[in-house]
Amino acid sequence: MFNHNRSDTATVIFEDSNAKKFSSMRTVEGTPQACRRIAFALAVLLPIAIVAIPFRWQPQPPTGSLEPSLQAPTGTIVGRASAIDGDTLEIDGTRILLNGIDAPEHKQLCVNANSLLWLCGQVAAFALADLLEASPSTCKPAGSGHDRYGLMIAVCTTPQGEDIGRALVTQGLAVAYRKYSLDYVDAEDAARRAKRGIWAGTFVMPEEWRQRQRQREKPVQCVQNCAPSIDQIPRPL
Repeated sequence: MFNHNRSDTATVIFEDSNAKKFSSMRTVEGTPQACRRIAFALAVLLPIAIVAIPFRWQPQPPTGSLEPSLQAPTGTIVGRASAIDGDTLEIDGTRILLNGIDAPEHKQLCVNANSLLWLCGQVAAFALADLLEASPSTCKPAGSGHDRYGLMIAVCTTPQGEDIGRALVTQGLAVAYRKYSLDYVDAEDAARRAKRGIWAGTFVMPEEWRQRQRQREKPVQCVQNCAPSIDQIPRPL
């Protein structure tokens, strides 16, 4: 009995030892196979991940990195402009009044050095159109920003940086609108001394001319002489 029990015990211990050994062998032998599987998976998936990451991650531009001179001020309009009259232009449907100047109205006439009537209002509009020929024009809000009718008031420049309003006053085709700005008084004084444009003869100040159109019965103070409008020129019978 005793020997039998020892034999059984030994057998059990032996079998248990073999099971542990067998289990250990499976574990040791299975390790290279698992590693090979992991290595294969990495070899397949890693290139895909490397290619896919750039499409999922897009670097964001740093904020505040642009120079202030490259950023358009709020309200600034840039584009191809067309002349409406001597001191009004339009860019992309937005009407803009040139700040600090007042040009003869479209139907306004002036008197030249030979006492002859000339279409000073239309000539001013043509001069503005010539200045706008170079594109684009840049218009920056000035003064109050808008007039009482909602039109934008701005200082406009050519692509070369020339102040369009100053150019018109310098040519004698607009006056400095002192009621709202004194920026172009020096240009007006120079045009008057040189007798350029409307200063070569006589004319009604544009603001006074507009008042006469609204109130024809009211006397108007003229500059030397009162030139009529196109509508007041006698027509041949």
